[in-house]
Amino acid sequence: MTGVLNRRGFMEKAMDFILRGDNGRGILLIADLDHLKEINDCFGHVEGDFAIQSAAHILTTTLGEEALIARIGGDEFMIYTME
Repeated sequence: MTGVLNRRGFMEKAMDFILRGDNGRGILLIADLDHLKEINDCFGHVEGDFAIQSAAHILTTTLGEEALIARIGGDEFMIYTME
C-alpha cells in the first residue's frame, strides 16, 4: 500500500546495510502519524490510508533512496540511514 518496506523487510535490509557500511554506524528514526484514529473515524479508512501513503511518500522523497524506510505498524514508520 505504501511502497516502503514492511517490518521483516526492514530488519533484513538493515542488517545488510549495517554490515556493508564503513563503520557500521547510522541514524535510526521512528515516526508516528498522529491522529490516524481520528482521521479514520471522521473521514473513513480510505482517507486514513491516504494519510499513511502520504506520510510514506514524504519520508521517501525527503530522505532519498539511500535510506531504509519501513511501515512497522498501523501508523508507525522506521527509518535507518548511514551517518
